[in-house]
Amino acid sequence: MSQNFRIPERCSSKRAFAEIEADKQKIKYLDGDIERESKEMKVAEYFDSKYWTKLSEVSELQLKRSQLSLRVLRDEVTEGSAWKENEQVKRLQEEEQAHTLEAQIFRKQASRVEVNPRDDGKNRREYFMQLWKTSSKGLGNTGSETGRGKRSRNTQEQFRENLIKVCRSRDPNPKADELWCPILGHFFPDDDAMRAAHIFPWTEGQVAMDEIFGREVGNVEELSDVRNGLMLSKYAEKRLADGDIVLVPDVSNAASQKEIDAWSASEPKEYKIRILNGGAKGMDMFHPGWIPPRKTWNELDGRKVQFSSDHRPRARYLYWQYCKTMLRHALQEKGTKAEGVLMQERGKQFWGTKGPYIKKRMLLAFVEQLGHDHEALMENAMVETEDDNIPESDPSALLLASREIRRENRRYGDHWDEEDEGDEEDEGDEEDEGDEEDEEGEDSSDDELF
Repeated sequence: MSQNFRIPERCSSKRAFAEIEADKQKIKYLDGDIERESKEMKVAEYFDSKYWTKLSEVSELQLKRSQLSLRVLRDEVTEGSAWKENEQVKRLQEEEQAHTLEAQIFRKQASRVEVNPRDDGKNRREYFMQLWKTSSKGLGNTGSETGRGKRSRNTQEQFRENLIKVCRSRDPNPKADELWCPILGHFFPDDDAMRAAHIFPWTEGQVAMDEIFGREVGNVEELSDVRNGLMLSKYAEKRLADGDIVLVPDVSNAASQKEIDAWSASEPKEYKIRILNGGAKGMDMFHPGWIPPRKTWNELDGRKVQFSSDHRPRARYLYWQYCKTMLRHALQEKGTKAEGVLMQERGKQFWGTKGPYIKKRMLLAFVEQLGHDHEALMENAMVETEDDNIPESDPSALLLASREIRRENRRYGDHWDEEDEGDEEDEGDEEDEGDEEDEEGEDSSDDELF
């Protein structure tokens, strides 16, 4: 029986069809290897050198898969500007660099715990247990339970209702079932276009949040608190998740100390939109929803976020999103070997203001990855407690950020329509297909921003 094969466009590689098909077969074999290695991982209560070595091996298999996928894609996409601007290419390059980063960190960790097996504290063991052993979303592991447990539909619905209330999002017109998006400054249909978005991802759990940001004894858990959330249109949510825009304090890029102090003391604090990737697809187009004069995405740069109440998310969570976005652009830069957003940010004042947002040893890992030109990030390190005063960097937050970048790639896919961006499925839906709701009404949907 004859088969209809699609002959890919030739590019500079001039590879034979058989070579391309062989690479595709290798990718299938690697998928099997990754799944098998992940299932065979045996994790004791303590994370020994064998555990971290196994994680590095899984990351290296995932790296090979990304590299092969890029090689196959090169035969389907014309070289030159078409290659550089292709969204799928960019996402695969991010994944390639993310897996490279993770494999390096895991190998280093394997060596370190072999020399000093009692170096980690109780909290960090709990965090890694949650993040790597029990999460079905982490590094290809296949645990059936997630470290933060299963979220009921009621939990997300309550989070959404609380956000709508404190943000005063609902259109005052009783006939209009619409909610306000503070980034785009426009009302959108309630059920169709608006998201109750967690800034720090709910999938990572409260232990991870406490490990990165710290939590004083007696303070409430904020993972599902309105201080970790925003009501956003699906359009703005995706631009934030893709790293095209960020939210930063509403001060000048070279603010004086007086201006910084005034912002820090202000309540409620004001934020502005900052464009980090003006060349991304659709950024020069009109954004959905508008009040005349109509604006493109790029024209939102520097515009004040239009909150409809005094409610604000905590600055530390928005700062986390900024750090993760900078890592994303660093991965893109290393993948393309081009001067990108990260280079443009060097020499500028980070975040526009100073504040104790993230633990020092966590931020140090970001600085080491981004380069010493980014030491300004350390100005936003929290004062360490005696237990936290570890001389070397802790890669926990860096690894979590890397994982979230890859998760977003899978969630949003390679293409999206400027007029209808929000029909994406969360990766949890793909993993647990057919089990969206159990007897107790569990909800696998995940309205997460980052």
